[in-house]
Amino acid sequence: MHQPIQPSVFWSRARESTITLIIAAVLPVMLALAVVVYVMTKDIRAAKEAHLLDAARTLMAAVDGELGAATRFATALALTQPVMRGEWATFGLGARRMLGSQPQLTSISIIDLVAERYVVHTRLPADESRPAEASFVEHGKLVAETRQSRVFGLQGSSPIDADVTIPIYAPILRDGAVNEVL
Repeated sequence: MHQPIQPSVFWSRARESTITLIIAAVLPVMLALAVVVYVMTKDIRAAKEAHLLDAARTLMAAVDGELGAATRFATALALTQPVMRGEWATFGLGARRMLGSQPQLTSISIIDLVAERYVVHTRLPADESRPAEASFVEHGKLVAETRQSRVFGLQGSSPIDADVTIPIYAPILRDGAVNEVL
């Protein structure tokens, strides 16, 4: 014979069965949703990284192009007649005028590597000469050894230059020797 189930036991078993059914139905959906969110987040992150990498490459290409143009410009300036003749005052006047038409340039200078002094510096009065910073002289001597124009890393502010700049050095070859750099 079959015994009747007490109402409290019936509802307790029904509750357990319902909770088990809900967990069995909802848990796989929640796990699937977590996997979808993880995969989507990973894909979005990869797309953002690819976009940032493309932007960095584009910027580097632009910077490289500007540095190449500036290096060619400095090399061309080092070959001008006033520079080749050592006519520093004449070159200095032209350099000061040139800065107005070249907004990317902050200054133009020529360093005498023997005296370790500026013979031209567009941020100094035309008749003033002062010792060149040691790092500039050191870079100039490296350029003199190789006789090749060269770009050096970011240069912090100095007593003359208040801005952070990227110095570009070009050797001035006169009488078979490099005693000055632009």
